[in-house]
Amino acid sequence: MVRLLSFAALVVIAMSGGYIWLTYGRAIEGGRDRRVAVALQELRARQVQSAQKIEEIDRRMIAAQLDLKKLSDQLSALQTRMNGLQSGWNPLTPEPDAGAQPIIPPSKKSSETPKPAGPASLGEAPLNAPASDESDRK
Repeated sequence: MVRLLSFAALVVIAMSGGYIWLTYGRAIEGGRDRRVAVALQELRARQVQSAQKIEEIDRRMIAAQLDLKKLSDQLSALQTRMNGLQSGWNPLTPEPDAGAQPIIPPSKKSSETPKPAGPASLGEAPLNAPASDESDRK
């Protein structure tokens, strides 16, 4: 009977050891699963925060680009105005109407006497040299 009792105690100890071993392994795996789940939740939260930060940066970049475009346009207009002021042309003055007649300055009247063709003296009197004399000189 002692043997039977010893054998029964040994069986009970073995079964309880097996039970503890199986539940302990699940407990460790469950702990790992919980740690992995917590880590995934943290990663998702950080991913959402990062996406929000990136969207904010994109909005700021777009606003900065629009401001830069406005400044560039203003600088271009200012440069055009400065060039116009330097050259005497003012871009702020209105252009003349297309239907308006242009103002033509009065022209100088030419002298009544036509200028002679050919050689002339210093007093602008025509030289009366015959044409044949000139061809003989050459």
